[in-house]
Amino acid sequence: MKAVVVLAVLASLLPAPAYASRADLALEVLSSRPDQVTGGDALLRVSHREGARLRVTRDGEDVTAAFKQTKDGLTALVTGLKTGATTIVATAGRERRTLTLRNHPIEGPVFSGPHQYPFLCKTERSGLGPPAVDNQDGQGMRVAGGWSRDCFAPAVTDRLYRSTDGTFKPLPASGPTGRPADMATTTLLDGRTVDFVVRRERGVINRFLYSIAMVEDGWTGRAIYRFDGGVGIGHDQGTLGGNALDPYGLGKGYAIMYSSGTRTSTHYNLILGGETALMVKERFIEQYGVPLYTVGVGASGGAIQQYLYGQNLGDRLIDAAIPQYSYPDMVTQTIHVGDCKLLERYMDHNPRWARWDDRTALIGMNADDTVANPYTGKPGSDECVNGPLEGGVHKCRLQTVDRAVARGLYGSWHPTEEERARLKQIFPTGVCDY
Repeated sequence: MKAVVVLAVLASLLPAPAYASRADLALEVLSSRPDQVTGGDALLRVSHREGARLRVTRDGEDVTAAFKQTKDGLTALVTGLKTGATTIVATAGRERRTLTLRNHPIEGPVFSGPHQYPFLCKTERSGLGPPAVDNQDGQGMRVAGGWSRDCFAPAVTDRLYRSTDGTFKPLPASGPTGRPADMATTTLLDGRTVDFVVRRERGVINRFLYSIAMVEDGWTGRAIYRFDGGVGIGHDQGTLGGNALDPYGLGKGYAIMYSSGTRTSTHYNLILGGETALMVKERFIEQYGVPLYTVGVGASGGAIQQYLYGQNLGDRLIDAAIPQYSYPDMVTQTIHVGDCKLLERYMDHNPRWARWDDRTALIGMNADDTVANPYTGKPGSDECVNGPLEGGVHKCRLQTVDRAVARGLYGSWHPTEEERARLKQIFPTGVCDY
């Protein structure tokens, strides 16, 4: 619900397009930083004084005809960029601007360092067909005609529809049956109600699978980047998870960006993850233009990614973050794994810690004299024993409002008797213990 509220607030914000300039002649890259272009193309924008004759060249070759007036200004997807440096020159009257682009391969890297090998390709099981041949040296996955080390596959697009049973299904080709009887509709942020038909693009960027999805003819100019959690060690292309087709975001008219390279269940190299996310965002902008804003959404490892990428990449990737089930970092997270059993053994044999409520002071986690212990069958347990998860979902333990106040749950706020009564009315079964 918190994510829904934040998205609703953000929907009212309409920031100015990125990289705005009032210069007589300005030349800029919209899709990435000039030194971090990937895939051989870049979305450029030129602004110039009205009436001045414009000319734009790519390493001396005239590309002016590619520029068209769009919602982002006079823009062009300039292609044919070689790996390494390319010089773009714009002239208008007496004004001249020069921009050096540095292009990197679509398989990366840009700044994350050498690739990890071996690397398991999963393009076929993801519906993209076999990976492309990239060597004859016996390195990587054997495919017809050679081997694939970097698991590239061309992008594919398909159309899905949201069924009234709550699932996404392939949209059948037009035929005598017409519109599927179970097709749902959705109401977008701009108030339009449309058929819930989704256009989805899938492919490989930075060796990982990516997905870009939006309601067909229903994009409201806003975007969500979905980040996923888990723990993985790499050497694996990963798979596209269910969040790639976020029904809430899609149904409101958001575009959804997603990559198996921004799932910490695939790998936990957050430098590589940030690089991958920037490359996916670059692809999105090249195809659809600059979004009004991009919201990050994700839990656990998906939350940590938002913190880190927001810190290191600024608003180049996300303009707002909705981190869920967050924690500070992997190192401090695993301290409890190593310490819990030792501390529990010590406390079980020390009268000083006989009261479970007291154990929080030592273990730094929730403890309660009334919660059932699955091992002893008696009241008294803590998160070292029970853990904070049930079925992979963080669960709280209920406690009375009076107990929560006594334990300092509300920090410096000390509710009056009237306020306590109101809390008890709102939360008759108790409040969470965190």
